[in-house]
Amino acid sequence: MNALPLIYRSEIDAAVNDPLDFISLFISKYHELISADPTGQIQLQFNTEQNILLAFHTLDTQVSSGGFIQLIENGYGLYIFDSSLSDHLRSWGAVQIASIIHEAGVIYHQKKTILEREKTLEEFAKLYQEHREFEILEEQFNTVIDSERGIIKQYVESNFSLFAIVAD
Repeated sequence: MNALPLIYRSEIDAAVNDPLDFISLFISKYHELISADPTGQIQLQFNTEQNILLAFHTLDTQVSSGGFIQLIENGYGLYIFDSSLSDHLRSWGAVQIASIIHEAGVIYHQKKTILEREKTLEEFAKLYQEHREFEILEEQFNTVIDSERGIIKQYVESNFSLFAIVAD
């Protein structure tokens, strides 16, 4: 089943001035679809663009709240760095975030064994001091994320039919 949620024009109008709210609106609608099928029997089929938006939102929320170390610790390393996220975001026009993802992915793959091993809370906290190479990328991320969200919002607006069904 194609997973295009219904979004009302009034919901879009309420979120249109804030790219984060706008993207979050779509993500919440995707989560509603997923929650409506807890057994997975319907077999929702998100398209490539929806999956990229979901992955971007995961990246955004994880890095914004705890950096790349948190993203990896929470099990999203493969999801973000072994996917076509960077390539798709680049094609959407979000080239700065795409480059940051690529660079963080290189570090992740070089240190994957260390970063993904089981660890205590204390060992996890030490990762931030032991792998400072992510700090520069996180600073870059924080510098460009607002404008890059705006670019992603524009892409979604220009391609609504790939992301949702809009109703009046």
